[in-house]
Amino acid sequence: MISETIKVKYYIRKDNRKLFFDYKKIAEPGEKAWLIDTIDKTEEFTAAGRYNLAIYFSDGSVLIGKMHPSLVDYYFYPNGKNFKKDEFMTVSDDGTETRKMCGTTFFAFEFSPILNDKNSKFHYRKGFEPYKRALNELTVEELTGSNVNACTPGANYKVWCTALIQLNGWKIPNDYPFKVK
Repeated sequence: MISETIKVKYYIRKDNRKLFFDYKKIAEPGEKAWLIDTIDKTEEFTAAGRYNLAIYFSDGSVLIGKMHPSLVDYYFYPNGKNFKKDEFMTVSDDGTETRKMCGTTFFAFEFSPILNDKNSKFHYRKGFEPYKRALNELTVEELTGSNVNACTPGANYKVWCTALIQLNGWKIPNDYPFKVK
């Protein structure tokens, strides 16, 4: 299903390397920023048997929301041309799910301010944040460790890559394990 254009306002900071939502504040005077004021279209699609909603912005970026009752997981493509529905999430012959391009062409976020459990401690009473679900400690070592969510080439999901970039002051670290596209 594709909807008609909707007027909205989202403030986004721009650093010299990539674009990320700034969840703490609206851009300060003199800060590099712009206003996205149009959603061009929305579209529902399935990936690995799960329903998702793609939101296409006028600047060419795309935001994916997983459509389940809590709708807490979001994935942001700074360059929407990199978004391919069939590559968003894949399942191998043995049933292993992966998000191969997470941390390279798209970045994971979560919005779950009312979930108060051990897996949500970095999201409880917060806004739209980099994905930190199931993270024990917010350290480079844990973000790049052996967990399926870690920002490392062997991980299935790589959803903690956004948190690693946030931990580095919203700059891609020099030792970042992937080439960002």
